[in-house]
Amino acid sequence: MDSQRAKRAIKPPKKYMEDEDDQPSRSTPEAEQPIFVYRLLRKKEVNKDLVHQEVYVLWPDNGIWYNAEVVKLRVKDMKAVLEYPKEEESEEVDLTDLMNDGHIALMEPRVPNHRLRKDEFPVPEDTETPDVSQPVLELSEDDHASPDKGEEDEQVEEEEDEDDIPDAGAIEEEPSEGSDVSQAALSNPGSSSSS
Repeated sequence: MDSQRAKRAIKPPKKYMEDEDDQPSRSTPEAEQPIFVYRLLRKKEVNKDLVHQEVYVLWPDNGIWYNAEVVKLRVKDMKAVLEYPKEEESEEVDLTDLMNDGHIALMEPRVPNHRLRKDEFPVPEDTETPDVSQPVLELSEDDHASPDKGEEDEQVEEEEDEDDIPDAGAIEEEPSEGSDVSQAALSNPGSSSSS
């Protein structure tokens, strides 16, 4: 029996070997590139965190989503000043009207085979999208590491490893409490435990 297991570990079944040659590996970065969608802005997202965020505004005349930055925001009356960097223009807009009409959205990544929801629209392939080699999560500028700070990042990781050492001691104490519970279960023959 052990010799059969060793053979399987060395050579996978023939049908799997043929499939690997015919299709690209699922772990290749090209196969897992996220797609991007425009997701309509929600009322609960209109808060101070929206300032300096990129939004996309749909112009119904030509059907194009334009990139804009929220420069100023008045949450009370749902007014915002949007600046269009490519057009070098800015305008004050009523966010309530834009949201009701479905003309303001955020660009978000999705898995490649994502089914669009009713509040999502596909981003055209020729549209400039965020660099997918960067983390998908939105981080503040302070959270992004610059190329010059590589050594500092290593120091932070080393410090985090040192912090993990006391936690390992705390974990060792937990099984001893669990062993008391298992000893209590053994002393009570009426109870059964399943592993």
